[in-house]
Amino acid sequence: MTIRVATAGKGGVGKTTFTALLARAFLEKGARPMLVVDADPNANLNYYLGAAYDATVSDLRESLKRDVPPAGMSKTDFTALKISEILSENNGYDLLAMGRPEGPGCYCFVNEVLRTALSRLASKYAVLLLDNEAGLEHLSRRTTDDLDELFIVSDFSPVALVAAARIKSLAASLELKVKKTSLILNRIKSGSDEMMARKMARDILGADIEIAAVIPELPEIGEMLPQSKNVFSLTSFPKEIMDRITGAFAV
Repeated sequence: MTIRVATAGKGGVGKTTFTALLARAFLEKGARPMLVVDADPNANLNYYLGAAYDATVSDLRESLKRDVPPAGMSKTDFTALKISEILSENNGYDLLAMGRPEGPGCYCFVNEVLRTALSRLASKYAVLLLDNEAGLEHLSRRTTDDLDELFIVSDFSPVALVAAARIKSLAASLELKVKKTSLILNRIKSGSDEMMARKMARDILGADIEIAAVIPELPEIGEMLPQSKNVFSLTSFPKEIMDRITGAFAV
């Protein structure tokens, strides 16, 4: 059974960094193979993972409308084949970039075929890790399956926490089934900041919000990309915290 996890959060709160940390934590726990999907149109997760890709799923949309599958092959199987061809294969995981959402013309059939093909592809992996944009575009369009957990990432600024509350509300309103929604408080500098952050989070998101983890400020993160490094080279990797998060799943 594939573990299906997604992340979301306002831009600038460290959502992509957390997604990359989570990918490393799952891999170190032996959750292989893993499919990491960058569903943010402003795709940069690959830099945090030290990976690269040549094409995105959105690049396939026009060709999927136009191309005819070989004789004896269904459109879904053909789409799954095309998606597998653009996967970025890495050590223990594959990376797939979704790219931009579809334009004004709604290709509902194409999107349904994509969803089915992605579901079939994801079922071959131990873990599906989906990095979303704040608007949950790909979740709301049902381009993925139901989730075991949605992690909403936020720092403890009021603006970020209000955005997190909106994401929580949006996730609850989707037809998509999310078994569990929890909050990651990121870039917390001190114990007093943590107490304040927890209080603000419950005031804004509601007393029912589960705070899955509090991640401290990691100065090494800011130095990582300029030095052409990635999360796998971090010496300040918050292993104990990340192990608690991944430990909640049957890996």
